[in-house]
Amino acid sequence: MGVNESKGRHLILVLTSFTILIMTYPLLWIFLRPLLFSALPDTTARTIYLLFSSAIAPLIAGLYILFKTRSIPEITVKRNMFCAVLAGIGGCWLIYKITRFFGVGPVLPGSSIYELIRIFWIILWAPFVEEALFRGYFLEILKLKWNNIGALLLSSLLFTLPHLFNIKIISLTSILLYGFSIFADSIIFGMVYLQGGLIAAFVVHAFANLYEFF
Repeated sequence: MGVNESKGRHLILVLTSFTILIMTYPLLWIFLRPLLFSALPDTTARTIYLLFSSAIAPLIAGLYILFKTRSIPEITVKRNMFCAVLAGIGGCWLIYKITRFFGVGPVLPGSSIYELIRIFWIILWAPFVEEALFRGYFLEILKLKWNNIGALLLSSLLFTLPHLFNIKIISLTSILLYGFSIFADSIIFGMVYLQGGLIAAFVVHAFANLYEFF
């Protein structure tokens, strides 16, 4: 009974933090976005909103877990880090080629300041905050009382769900293809994290996002 209760507490902690993450985005959209767009030029408002929203939602979710656990994600360099990074980069490239084959188009950047900052956000900032939250916290907490496979699958499912909001054309095909690519990438990120640590997962995640521009 004690073990089951402990598993339940770990799961509730992760799901509560995930709910906080999901709920923060619409709240920022409702309250912050109108304020910025009413006071600033369009490009400036979009840029500030992108940076602020991408920072504040994972930060709030992470701070909740930090408050509950009194621990921060471990940034360690493991012996298998180099091999894990190479395998992860190759695996994500394969997923990228599969999704391209089935027609998921590239994220072509523009030339405005907003687009340049968006490139920075996609390649560097997003991998950093997402790996810290989904692997450094979610996967690590779940694997304390669950086996690695269960923790990997659940954390990857949680990683996939908010990314589905990025789909521009809503159809069953686009949801399945995009969902598959995100879930498969997340499995790879998690495996790299387990073998090589948080830095390795961040590097592979950054490469996976970089592929989207080709």
